This record gives sequence, C-alpha cells and structure tokens, in this order.
Amino acid sequence: MDILQARADAPEELPAAIEALDAYRGLPLNARSEDELEKLERTIADLEKAASAHIYVLPLIVVFLLLGGVFFTIRYGFINLRLFSHGIAVLRGRYDDPKDHGEISHFQALTSALSATVGLGNISGVAIAISGGGPGAVFWMWVVAFFGMSSKFSSCTLAQVYRRISRESREHGAAADDAHALPGKSEHVLGGPMVYLQDGMKDVFGTSRGRVIGGTLAIVFAMFAIFGSLGGGNLFQCNQTFAIVSDLVFHQDVAPGAALAEGAGQNGVGGATEALTEAEAAERKADLKSQFAWVGGLVMAILVGIVIVGGIKRIGEVTAKMVPLMCLFYVGVCLVIVFANFKYVPGLISSIFTSAFSSEAVTWGGMMGILVVGVTRGAFSNEAGLGSAAIAHSAARTQEPVREGVVAMTGPFIDTIVVCTMTALAILITGAHLDRSAGGFTNEGVGITASAFASLAPILTIFLAVAVMVFAYSTMISWSYYGERASEFLFGRHGIWPYRILFLTFVFLAPMVSLDNVINFTDLLILSLAYPNILGMIILSPKVARLARDYVRRLKSGEIRPYESKGVPSTGVHGDGV
Repeated sequence: MDILQARADAPEELPAAIEALDAYRGLPLNARSEDELEKLERTIADLEKAASAHIYVLPLIVVFLLLGGVFFTIRYGFINLRLFSHGIAVLRGRYDDPKDHGEISHFQALTSALSATVGLGNISGVAIAISGGGPGAVFWMWVVAFFGMSSKFSSCTLAQVYRRISRESREHGAAADDAHALPGKSEHVLGGPMVYLQDGMKDVFGTSRGRVIGGTLAIVFAMFAIFGSLGGGNLFQCNQTFAIVSDLVFHQDVAPGAALAEGAGQNGVGGATEALTEAEAAERKADLKSQFAWVGGLVMAILVGIVIVGGIKRIGEVTAKMVPLMCLFYVGVCLVIVFANFKYVPGLISSIFTSAFSSEAVTWGGMMGILVVGVTRGAFSNEAGLGSAAIAHSAARTQEPVREGVVAMTGPFIDTIVVCTMTALAILITGAHLDRSAGGFTNEGVGITASAFASLAPILTIFLAVAVMVFAYSTMISWSYYGERASEFLFGRHGIWPYRILFLTFVFLAPMVSLDNVINFTDLLILSLAYPNILGMIILSPKVARLARDYVRRLKSGEIRPYESKGVPSTGVHGDGV
C-alpha cells in the first residue's frame, strides 16, 4: 500500500500508516521531504477520524451465539460456575462406571470434542484477533468462552437424553434403536443435535407437529454438518497444513538471495550462479508446492484413514493421548516465552482489560471494533453453541445426561481461556502482532505466532509447525466423525462408508485446490449450525433446567457419589489406560 494514497474510509490502514510515519521521521534530514512528511501526517489524521467514526457491525450469527450463551447461563443459574469443579472430578474418572451405556469414557469424549476445536484457531485465530482488535480482543474472547460453557452444557446434556443406542456394532448391519441395549463393546451410539432436534420437538409439540418442526431442524443441521466437515473440518485444515510444512521444507532453497545457477533448469544445474529475487523465489516456491501437493494429500489421507475407519472408539483412543500431549507441549512453549519476559505480564494483563473498553483505541476502531473482532474470533475458536461437540459427547458412557454436560462445558475453558490466552500472552509480550513479515509462513495468522516463538529461539518455529500439523490432523479426524454421524442420520448406516471415502478424497485433493471462496462458504455453513441448534435448545431448555436442578439436589444430598466410594475400584482415566 502507498501510505500517501491511503483512503480516509479505510481505517484498517491506520496501523501501517503510523509505522510508516515513525520510519519516515527516523530518516536523516537530507533524505526526507517536509512536504511528504506533512502529507503523511495529514493522512494519519484522516484515518484516525475515519477509525473513530467507523461503524462495526456484529455478524448476525455471532450475535445469535453470544446471546444464546447468555440466555443459557442465566436459565441454568450460572451452572458453568456452580458445577465446574465437579466437572473436573468427573474428568478424573471418579464417576466412571464401566457398566453404563456408551462407547467411550468421559475423558475420551472431551478429548474427541477438543481435538475438533483446539486447532489452527488457537494459533492463527488469536493472532488475527490481536492484530485486528488489539489486546482488548482477548477479553471479549474470554467473555464468549464464559457464556459458551453454558451453551455447550445444554447441547451435550440433550445429546445424552435423546441418544439412540443399538445392540450390534456399526460394522455389522443395521440394528433397531434400543435404549435398553446391554452395555458392551458392541454398542453403537447415534446422537447429537440432529437426534435431539427431531425427537425433542415431538415431546414439546406432539408427534404430528413435532415431526415436521423437529424433522426440518434436524435435516438442516445434518446437511450443514456434512458440508462443513468437508470444508472447514477438512479442506482448510489439510490445505493450511501443507502450506505451512512446504514453507519450512522449501524455505532455505528458494529464499530471496539464494543462489540459482544462471540458465539452469529446475534442478539448478549448470551455468554461473545468481541470486534469486523475491519474485523469483516466490514463483519457484509455488512451483515446488504444486509439484509435491499430491504427495502431501496422499500422506494426510492415509494418516486420517487409519484412524477414522475405527470409528469413535479409535478416535477416542487416539485423541485421549494426542490432545493432552499437544496442549501441554504448546502451552509449555508459550509459558517459557511468558516467564522469560515475566516483568511485562502484569502490564499486559492490565492492557487486555483497559483496551477492551477503550473508546480512544482508534487503531482498532474503538470499543465496538475491538468487541466485534474478539467476539467473532472467540466464536470460531470454541464452537460453543454450534452443537458439533454434542455428537462426540453423546457416545460417552454414563447414565446421567447432566454429568456429561458438565464435562463438556470444560471444553471452552480449556480451548479459549487456557490455550488461546497462552497464545495471546506470547504474541503480546514479543510484539509479534506489530510485525507483519513474521516467521516465514505464508499464513499471516500463523506467521504472527511463529514470530513470537522465533523470538525465543528460531528452531521453535519448527516445533510450531509440528503443533500446527498435529492440531489440524486431530481436527480432521474429529470432524470426520461429526460428518459421518450426520450422514448416518440422513441415509442410514449405508451412508457411513460412502461418506468416509468422500472425506478421504477431499483430504487428498485439499493441497491442490484454491480455498478462498470454498472456505468462506463452508465457514458460513459451520457457523450456521447454531441457528437450528440454539433455537431447538431454547425450546428444550425447561427439560434441561429440570434435569440440572435434580442432579444438583442429588449431588448435594450425597445420593450421587463417586464410583470408587461405592466399594468398587475406580475405572477412571488411569483405569482406561488414558
């Protein structure tokens, strides 16, 4: 951008203009023109006026998600605070009973759901939020996560109430739905919003009207889930993973200034050497990426296929080991950066709160602009209210629906308040969001985070790339399960294998396609899951409120006790081998 040609109606150009002004003022007097300096100062003044007057509008879907979270938090009496410690106790396996119906443990259900949300949004999404909304955007991400915990509690409780359990395993023919199926490895669970929307509306409106209302909401949700899983849960993850890995692999050979044999072919053999220009380096890197894209797609398809053919049990086993390790690794690196610069932490925490409500933060469009960016990125990060996580939590072994809802509501806390906060502190401490030429990555959001990691040690950008690959991989295997269950709901069990083949085909093709238009569309589909889901949950909220009150009453009275206190050894996290 030519700063002197910046438009007064483009306040997003203000940060670059201020940087240009500072750089221009630093030039020797004989190397700068007072007229040019005066023009630049006038441009910044115009941009500041435009930024202060700029109208930011929250997308309707984000308003719907946020207000839904507020409604459920109040409706259930701030259950996200009252039962949070109980949720941790359940996660530790203290209430796990192997005789309960279901396919996976509480812990495996949570890690399966977290593997779909703890991903590129935690690495690049936070960077985008801070660069677009400043430190205050982090505060609004926290707000979304706090209220989102109640949304997730509601959806996962309902998923347990209305889930359908079959006797035979998924791989051996269709079976009639049977809520009284014997516990065991042969159980197959179908649950999630498409099920509780269809069956729950019959309870509220009666069989005839409920079939029409619930059937419509359920079919819309299932269609959104399938297309969203193929796009944001597949194409985007695999495409960005290949872009990041190939950037690292080809960085040294095709960096600007690298030697290239004059007149050489693609192998660079023969002739005198000359340095690559920036344009030549970019073109050569693009050529190498296109040549090896199919290899990246094939490798990712094989790795994903190995897991998803085993269904939720295999996914639960893998994510139960992968998610804790990748979160600990990523948070650990961020903590090293934070402690290495700990003297700046109190001031940064203060700036997160003060700038969130600052009407003078013209760089980011004032309080409204910061709120828009923070709320939007928070909604993308933890997916609370979308209902996707309820599909995984419906498979958990329990006879208490509220108990699984309590486990599920810890997800937004881990995803946003823990992991995203660590990313935010690492970025703010290093000032990486102020340097747009960051990290050597093509992706701007990931590049900002890479710059923060590189400030501690350049080799950490390689570890960040590994984290990105693992995050994206875990997201793909979980979203494949979401799409698979939606396909089963629409087409029966005969729709499972065609969907798996289609999903793996998309994984293979992802590195070879341009995603700009596709991702905008599929992101919209994923967020649109909230419309049928939140509407249905509001209608069914009296049922959830009754169940929650009864559960809390029994918990306080001692009627609900940890499994090991009943005279039986605990079979929790350690007993499951997780």
